[in-house]
Amino acid sequence: MKIAIVHNSDKTGVIANFGQPCPENYAQKHIDLVEASLLEAGHDVVVLQADKYLLQQLESFMPADPVSGAPTGMVFNMAYGIQGENRYTHVPAMLEMAGIPYTGSSPMGHSLAARQGDHQDLDAACRSSDAGIQNDGRFSLE
Repeated sequence: MKIAIVHNSDKTGVIANFGQPCPENYAQKHIDLVEASLLEAGHDVVVLQADKYLLQQLESFMPADPVSGAPTGMVFNMAYGIQGENRYTHVPAMLEMAGIPYTGSSPMGHSLAARQGDHQDLDAACRSSDAGIQNDGRFSLE
């Protein structure tokens, strides 16, 4: 199977710098270990940067099946994103748009996980009597 390992060690593959830069990335040794494991299992592997060139490189490495249009490979997503508040969602969203299967959370899963504290605050506010919620959890218009 064709598998592309996608990560962000280079943060320069953007059109412009905009938003919070991503401080996280996987150590190269971890990317190398994943690559070695996949190669040992007999897969055709390429390691790519998750940047503005990603979809073009994926299309070249694993074009859709010419007859069915089905994917001919998948992405092992190790990308944190390059910049922005919702950077974790960038690669999964791009891959969904392009029709490429991938490992890891969906854009929605990343968004929910990133906003867990916000959800807890909202839930607590909704449960307080000051927010128009009765003590038994039912909404009150009073």
